Parts: sequence; structure tokens; C-alpha cells
Amino acid sequence: MQIMDSRTHRPLRGRKVQITFSGSDGQFHHNAQSLEGSTDSDGIVIFDVNQPIPPVMNVFVWWAYPCSSPEAYSTLAVLKDGIVARWPLTGIKKSDNWCTANPKAPLPQQQPGKVVFFVHPMNRLAWAWHETWK
Repeated sequence: MQIMDSRTHRPLRGRKVQITFSGSDGQFHHNAQSLEGSTDSDGIVIFDVNQPIPPVMNVFVWWAYPCSSPEAYSTLAVLKDGIVARWPLTGIKKSDNWCTANPKAPLPQQQPGKVVFFVHPMNRLAWAWHETWK
């Protein structure tokens, strides 16, 4: 998994990332398996997924606004083809401003086994305030 700045498409290091798995019903259960890690200088965190492979994985990045839609992916699609998440315009001015990439930002390539996930970085205080008032 690679976490990148939504505006510049530069990798974000030191970001805490959690993936949570769910069943084929798409519902995340209180006892669902989850894995956590932190990104390296290339914005990459590696997760080892145990067999059997869970059908759906959800991505959560701490202290960041998610600029990737959807946030849940078919685990098999990730392993087979990889995913480069996209931001569809929402009409919400602040979100679209945070999440729309600079036109000169390079677009990462899709690679098997890899999710490229974009976020608007926030510090913990700004993130806590945003989560409280949304």
C-alpha cells in the first residue's frame, strides 16, 4: 500500500495506516481482522495477508482526510491488478479543493498487489476538530 498527498501525489512518510477485512456481505464486523502499520519514506506500508484471503478490505489513514473513493476494495482485485484510487468531484468545495490533484502531479501506475491511496494530510489537532464537526 502506498499513501500519497492528494494534491501533489508525493509519498507521505510516517502515516499510520489500518486495513480492516470483511466478509462477502461487505459488512465490517466488530471481530474483523485488521492490520496496522506506518509508511516508510516512499509512503509504502507492507501488509502480509493470511489465507484464506478475505473478500473485502477497507483502508483507513489516521490524521488525514481520505481523498480516495471508494475506501473499500476487493482483496482479490488488489492482489491481481492493483488499485490506484481516484477522487470523484463531490460538489463539496472544501473536499474537492483538498482532494483534486494539481494538473502537473504525476499519476502513479497500477501494480498487482498494491493500493495507491490519496489523502489530504492533517495534523492530529486539525483531524480531531474535523472528525468532531463533520
